[in-house]
Amino acid sequence: MPDDAAGPTTPVVHPETTTEPESAAPGPAPPAEPEPPLGPQTVFGLPIDMFVKGGTSTMAHDRMVHEEETDAERRRDEQAAMRKVAAIPVEDGGAKLYTNYLAPNPSGLPMEWAKVLLEYLTAGGEQLMHRSQPVQCLADVIVGLDPLYPEELTLVLVCPECARRMPQGQCQIQIRQRNRAWYLDTRTSGDLVVFDDAPYRSAGMVMDSERFTCPRCAWAAHIDKNRVRSER
Repeated sequence: MPDDAAGPTTPVVHPETTTEPESAAPGPAPPAEPEPPLGPQTVFGLPIDMFVKGGTSTMAHDRMVHEEETDAERRRDEQAAMRKVAAIPVEDGGAKLYTNYLAPNPSGLPMEWAKVLLEYLTAGGEQLMHRSQPVQCLADVIVGLDPLYPEELTLVLVCPECARRMPQGQCQIQIRQRNRAWYLDTRTSGDLVVFDDAPYRSAGMVMDSERFTCPRCAWAAHIDKNRVRSER
């Protein structure tokens, strides 16, 4: 007897096994980025403490601005003087900057001495004028003019009274420290001064000189802060 015919076979479906990824265990949160430190508060690029309520600048700010303007003006004057002298031929005294350094004077050898620019005042303290121009002198400061006093300073300047009637080379006055007390303040040494359109580096400032007289006339004066004040 024939076997019974097999009925339709129902396929057995095996569900696919899916593997879900295991959840990562929660870890510590990353540290927060530190906020940048607060810099000084500024107004138009300037520290706010330079201003007071109402926008008025403080004295510190005004002083800073004044110093910056003064320094900028000084640099402009120096550059203008250097450009001017650079246009003058060397044989005519151009492109030559005298030193402000004090150096011993080699006996018998010519040298360029340190310079100070002196302004002359009347006995009343006003600017001395000649032909509508202020009277000035580019004075020499010489070290050790006398070999017996190698560290002594000698100031060589022009008598304005003699200069009115004599050649300038015959109007010089020498003031030696051992004869008439004075001293040279070198804190301003190196400052640019201009005399007869030529730039020089100042040796400093002549201070507190005793009264001196011209050996050829009755003119007398004293010097303080590079101002020669007549005493008659």
